[in-house]
Amino acid sequence: MIADDVDEPAKHRADLSAYRTQGTKGYRSQLLDRIVDTLHFAPSHSSRLVQAADMLAFMYRRLETHTESDPRATRANEALWSRIQPTVQHRHCWIPSGSPEKHKDPARAGPKAGSEAPKDSPNY
Repeated sequence: MIADDVDEPAKHRADLSAYRTQGTKGYRSQLLDRIVDTLHFAPSHSSRLVQAADMLAFMYRRLETHTESDPRATRANEALWSRIQPTVQHRHCWIPSGSPEKHKDPARAGPKAGSEAPKDSPNY
């Protein structure tokens, strides 16, 4: 698993190791036993795949949690998402326990109140 550079990479590797042996925290704890290696960190500017993952995560999170004040930005984001969405196989946002946000499964939650769903998005 490759991720963008973060502060304290050793802590993230230790967390993953614990999740693999003891399970994740929270009321729906699961062992992450399908990850066979450790976390590898790379600067996103050095990896097109990490940049792509960053962009996908940013767009998804932006559409789920932000209300644009400019209709042009809304149209641009929706147009971009409409090109990405057909390739999305699964959408789920896991918020670890102890986080200020609660567990959220946007695929079941529907669109954010007051926002228009991206076109061609059956899960919104």
